[in-house]
Amino acid sequence: MKDSKSQVKENDRSSLRRKFIKHFESDPETICNAEDIEKIEQIDPDERFPCHSPNEALVLASKAFPKDTAISYLPNGSVSDNPISWTYKEYQEEVNRAANMFHSMGLTVDQSVIFLLPNVPQFLFGLWGAQLAGIAAPINPYLEVEHIASIAQSANARILVTLSPSEPGGEELWNKAMKAKSIASDIQHIIVVGDSHHDYCKSWDQTTRAQPSDKLIFDRSISGTEIASYFHTGGTTGAPKLAQHTHRKQVLNVCQMQLTGPRGTEKNNITDCDIILCTLPLFHVNAAFVTSLNAILGAGQVVLAGPNGFRNPQLINDFW
Repeated sequence: MKDSKSQVKENDRSSLRRKFIKHFESDPETICNAEDIEKIEQIDPDERFPCHSPNEALVLASKAFPKDTAISYLPNGSVSDNPISWTYKEYQEEVNRAANMFHSMGLTVDQSVIFLLPNVPQFLFGLWGAQLAGIAAPINPYLEVEHIASIAQSANARILVTLSPSEPGGEELWNKAMKAKSIASDIQHIIVVGDSHHDYCKSWDQTTRAQPSDKLIFDRSISGTEIASYFHTGGTTGAPKLAQHTHRKQVLNVCQMQLTGPRGTEKNNITDCDIILCTLPLFHVNAAFVTSLNAILGAGQVVLAGPNGFRNPQLINDFW
């Protein structure tokens, strides 16, 4: 049984989810066959799913649950780590700072920010921030340099975000970033997560801290139909190709998943969407949307299980 405080919070979360997903009397209790699907599809998607973008969802969640934990980061990907956490208010502030930083660097709505990063919190802040100021383009850092540069050129990239060479695993990413930039010459700015040791790149922490956190310094009205991001394919059938995401379709996809998927299984006063473990790479749509955006829509907590996720053997040991 839940205590009264937990029950009130879960009711509040349900109220938040209703801002994203509307239910109607004609809806079936469960989806068992094609007839049930037809009943759901009788309602226009714009009426059932009124949200227009991930940022709109984050704003609603941060207003409803400003002090609740949004992200917990395990630096070494171990259960023994002391997690570094951000509340929903802090999450929104970091996204605003990132968006303002990109805009201050001259990013326009048809230009992109490419990310060559492991699973660090700045990846999430940058992903949503880039979508506000322009277009986000996460890239698998394990790709060959030529493929990375080709994606950057196709994505009209102007800013590249990667790890500092002084960070664990950063030297390899840094070298790839430098080689990719030499090919994709339209990249104008390099931002590093960690200490900046070069005059021609900027520190993420220093640069974002110089930006306002309570508001955007630019005006942009997002209807939902604009391009939000480019996620590349795996390259299993030739060179990787870019898939365009609109703001609306990103949030719509997760809303549809929540409508049709399981929710509400309770154990130890925690439901199955209160805390979601993120172990897959954030350059992949599963981690970005099925995990991260999914958590926002219910004001849940994402646990980033270290920079390397499932590539970390210690993480597998902790499961057992």
